[in-house]
Amino acid sequence: MLGSISNFVLDAWLDFLSLNYFLRFPILFVVGVALVWLSWRTWRFSIYPLLNPDEPREVPYSIPFLGHARSFLKNQDKALSYGREYFKGSREPFAFTLGREKLYILTSYQDVATAYRNTTVFDYGDVIKDLMGSFGVSPPGIDKVYHPYPEFEGDIHRYNPRPKSLFHLKSDFYHTQLHPGEQFKDIQDKFLKLIGDAMSFENFPQDVIPSSTINNISLYKLCQQVFVKAGIRAFFGERILQISPSFVCDFIDFDENNWMIFYNWPDAALARKPKSKVLATLEAYLKLPKAERPGTAWLIEMMEESQRQLGMNEADIAVVLMMLMWVTNTNAYRVTFWMLAYAFHSRSLLSTLYAETGPSLKADGSIDITYLMNQCPHLDSLWYEILRLTNASSALRTVTEPTRVGTKLLKPGHKVMSPFRQLHFDEKVFGANVGQCDPDRFFNRKDLARHPSYKPFGGGVTKCPGRFVAHQETYIFITLLLHRLKAELANEGQQPFPRFELDTPTTGIISPKTGDDVVLSVSAKIESCDCSS
Repeated sequence: MLGSISNFVLDAWLDFLSLNYFLRFPILFVVGVALVWLSWRTWRFSIYPLLNPDEPREVPYSIPFLGHARSFLKNQDKALSYGREYFKGSREPFAFTLGREKLYILTSYQDVATAYRNTTVFDYGDVIKDLMGSFGVSPPGIDKVYHPYPEFEGDIHRYNPRPKSLFHLKSDFYHTQLHPGEQFKDIQDKFLKLIGDAMSFENFPQDVIPSSTINNISLYKLCQQVFVKAGIRAFFGERILQISPSFVCDFIDFDENNWMIFYNWPDAALARKPKSKVLATLEAYLKLPKAERPGTAWLIEMMEESQRQLGMNEADIAVVLMMLMWVTNTNAYRVTFWMLAYAFHSRSLLSTLYAETGPSLKADGSIDITYLMNQCPHLDSLWYEILRLTNASSALRTVTEPTRVGTKLLKPGHKVMSPFRQLHFDEKVFGANVGQCDPDRFFNRKDLARHPSYKPFGGGVTKCPGRFVAHQETYIFITLLLHRLKAELANEGQQPFPRFELDTPTTGIISPKTGDDVVLSVSAKIESCDCSS
């Protein structure tokens, strides 16, 4: 037997040698490349892990240098799930290679808590610095934001006696304006009034509802227009929309493609063109005397003044303010859309929400926000569930020194990602039906909203500052739509449920796929609303 094999190999070799050079070279080249590739793959994914068991295992890939970049951008959630399942769902830290960068992935809430606690080893400053550069802040502007000993004057100095860099001080500004307190009450009143005014039938945006009788409207566009416009007016006043009437649409166009900026997509015209329009409007706004732009929120005033005192130019200030808008004004409308999408596709859920929110309406047409936020457990449960199901954002940190997370040793210089949707799909925590929307999941288990695996707004120093405003404006919008208007699924309810857009990277709440929507037939209510029903 062995002799036969030897003869076969020898004959094949002699036949190969009999070929001329031009035929032998391609064969040798292909065989050589195959041997090199096989050697690389064996070393990278079999031998190296055996020699370095403390390091996070790397998900295998086929193309050197490129790694998982293509699959990660094509469907990040699917790639992350594949990586976790490849290692038998152990939820130990693992790694992806994205071009020249290795990315550690944390999917265990214990490991994520470690990353949040240790802000020295797991630094988020460099991540934000990279993002500022991607958005267009100049290198000198970034240096000024991160200057460790800024010399502020007046109100900024009194607010920052330490002093802190503006990078750290801005978190204090966010907290003061967007967390319950005196400044929060001001922005809260603005938001609730603006949304209340917008949710009158006659005030609907023209591109959402074209006439004044019974109409079919896009629920997604309605949520988008009302929330984004309210946010812009609450923070910047009315003057900015006078400078550019298309400002709301420009910002929405940018928001729909913001991932291109976040991931430095080479062909990002769909994001860069509307971004340029937004920045041009903000620069024109900043050039006006403050007396000519009344209604500016305290947060915007403090951010603008602190940057001017640092000597930043108006182009850089505009970019920073645009990033502030992006952080605070792009997720609430998506959460609201999904909550209402599930409600309108379930008669029982819709009836429950209608009955539960009714008592919040006062005789004068205003809403008792305290009642709404504290006496609506089914609305709360749906809110928590939609955040669990649709939050595809992640926390990013940079490892600054060797550190152990769980059983694995992470090396400095690499980034760490904590994808919240992977935490939210832990069957041991949330049950076997984690891929489905269960509106009563958090109603039946009140403890789930406090579970450490539930991170709807992130955590640590980067926990979403706008969560209180977003929570209230979402509840107000839903209540007004249900009680002030007569709304039902158009086409006699015969329409498919919108699908999640997971084929493009997501930086926050998942959008519906392009073309998918909830179409409502809406009209003004003639009869008075029975709020006790």
